Amino acid sequence: MNPLPGDGYLSGPGAVCGAGVRPQNHLTAWRSHGGYPPPPDLQKALSGAEYPADTEQLKKVARDNHASKEITDRIAHLGKKEFQNPAEVSEAVFQDE
Repeated sequence: MNPLPGDGYLSGPGAVCGAGVRPQNHLTAWRSHGGYPPPPDLQKALSGAEYPADTEQLKKVARDNHASKEITDRIAHLGKKEFQNPAEVSEAVFQDE
């Protein structure tokens, strides 16, 4: 059965996990990613960051990008480190726990 517009299903670019999936709240989406922010959320939060960047710079970029408190808290818990590129930040965020 194909979902019809307005029936409570999401599809297309706004879908959380693909076409025909019921909308999830933010915490449910995080739980489905092992308690970590979904990679696209982290990428959006750090959009425009200039590297190398330290944790304070990344927190500021995330706040300026209106990132959720969960993401800015995750970045804050990375400690006082300098990151050379977005891949290093992602690796640290997804290993930090």
